[in-house]
Amino acid sequence: VDALLWISSFEAEAAPPPNSLPTVVLGHPGLAARCRRSDAQTVFIPVATPGIGEPGHLFRTDGTVLMPLDAALDSGLPSVAQVVSCIERSLPKGAS
Repeated sequence: VDALLWISSFEAEAAPPPNSLPTVVLGHPGLAARCRRSDAQTVFIPVATPGIGEPGHLFRTDGTVLMPLDAALDSGLPSVAQVVSCIERSLPKGAS
């Protein structure tokens, strides 16, 4: 494994596990302080929370229930999909 990509846009308590890998965190803005306390190999990018700052979907894990979420306000933050798309575009052609 070369790096860890940690995505946690719903809550500020879901920090990445301790590790020695370069880590990119796409997370709830409240998670920033917890990521700053970790080593210098961590990059934190704040993202909007689905259903608050961005539209999205919530999937229940105990069945096949899908609930669409509308944005309640404009947080000014990008969605996880927008950030991942930017990362993907910045990779060299043919990289996986």
